[in-house]
Amino acid sequence: MFYEGWHFNEWLSFSVYLTDVIFFCLFLLWIYNVAKKRAALVIDNYLLIGSFIIVMAAFSLIFTKDFKIATFSLLRLIEFLILFIYIKDYAIKRFNFHISLIVLVCSAVFQSIIAIGQYVRQADLGLRYLGEGMLGLHINGVAVFINENGERVMRAYGTTPHPNVLAGFLFLSIFALYFIWFYRKGFSHNINLLYSVVYAIMLAGLLLTFSRTIIFFWALGFIIRGLLIGFLPKYRNKFWLNSEMRRKIISILLVTAIVLASFIIMAWPEVLSRIKISPDDEAVKLRVYYASETIDQRLNWFGSGAGNFVVWLKSKQPNLPEYLYQPVHNIYLLLYSELGILGLITFLSLIGYTFYDFYHSYKFQKLFHYSFILVLASILLMGMFDHFLWTLQQGRFILWLSIALIAAKDIKFE
Repeated sequence: MFYEGWHFNEWLSFSVYLTDVIFFCLFLLWIYNVAKKRAALVIDNYLLIGSFIIVMAAFSLIFTKDFKIATFSLLRLIEFLILFIYIKDYAIKRFNFHISLIVLVCSAVFQSIIAIGQYVRQADLGLRYLGEGMLGLHINGVAVFINENGERVMRAYGTTPHPNVLAGFLFLSIFALYFIWFYRKGFSHNINLLYSVVYAIMLAGLLLTFSRTIIFFWALGFIIRGLLIGFLPKYRNKFWLNSEMRRKIISILLVTAIVLASFIIMAWPEVLSRIKISPDDEAVKLRVYYASETIDQRLNWFGSGAGNFVVWLKSKQPNLPEYLYQPVHNIYLLLYSELGILGLITFLSLIGYTFYDFYHSYKFQKLFHYSFILVLASILLMGMFDHFLWTLQQGRFILWLSIALIAAKDIKFE
């Protein structure tokens, strides 16, 4: 980790993670295999648009106030664009898709168990070697809210840096479990029971993050899938009128109803507090403040430099309390601020082309085509309410993995 001066600010520092090292090793193996087979690099629209994003980020260095942070942020962007190409063009064909989803689900179960333990203790579990931070009701910076009884309640973190990050990961993992559950060949009562227990643990972990936006998108996606199965004849015939599939759907509905009912009954003061959203809430006021600071300026063509929003904010508003120096809680406004309107348009072009290419390739012939689009659309909408998808390591993996799965071809779904 590197940061200047004596006062640490997460957004004015940079770190190298073990996942960076792992991906670098995978990248070297990828290059070696490509060279060994003398395969040519596929030059497609994704690579061209991604390259232009890098060009815009590099050009923004001219206008940056902190060249070190901007340069490292540029390298980080290059890393995840390469990860996107690696998954889309190589990993999705090289590794078994279902096994990859199982690994994702197992990791989510582990995180959910930790999250449940944290909520029960209202403190961390002491798992320092696994990356768990110091958590408690009265520790500054820990995500705590006041319930309807006036009591402080700590949101669950798992081993992630914030409950919203855990919620984003569990959101993706739960829909991975749905996919495995639905498309596993054959029906076994023991396997169905195992999936039911796993689902209950993961859903409980998601709910205990008390992440309003992400829980809302999970519920919305759940309802939309139900409507597709219930009202589109071709899916109703395949899923609901098929006895094996119907048993799976009933299991999912029962577990969902039991977990939701138990959560609402046992944590009603917390639920009531979180579903109330007031303009006076600190979270709302901060989001409005950062957004207004970003928009309240002349048209920004080239940005203030990759990773430099907080640097720019400190120069514009030098007398704020230190804890207020955070990225704007909207990845699109963050992109606009750091890479300018041209950088934002380029990123949106990548997203738009991804949706177009997916539709052109599959034409929504199967239910999971809708599901994949719903997952990516939900994650992109989450980006309107938080910045972790662009600024934190775990969030970047969620974002670029989701885009890569939509952009990939020749996935053996079934």
